[in-house]
Amino acid sequence: MSTGHNRHFLTFIDDYSRNAQVYFMKRKLEVFDCLKEFVTTIKKQSDYNIRTLRSDQSGEYTSNYFEAFCKQQGIRHQTTPSSTPHLNGVAKRKN
Repeated sequence: MSTGHNRHFLTFIDDYSRNAQVYFMKRKLEVFDCLKEFVTTIKKQSDYNIRTLRSDQSGEYTSNYFEAFCKQQGIRHQTTPSSTPHLNGVAKRKN
């Protein structure tokens, strides 16, 4: 637990620049809110749109509203197979 009483964190990493944005969360249910905030921030700070989001197959990343939001924003959501951390090596090294 962090000093802010957060138990979880979420990291968004740009594959090209390796720039990372970290969000601290009290509950995993906050992942969707963090994604919406991240997308809004990226659109305001740059002229770029997020094209692809890669995550594991955890429930917080595969909910219907998560998938619907990605589709609405034009974000392709790729999931890595279970128990294959080597396919998500960039995030594992950053964490």
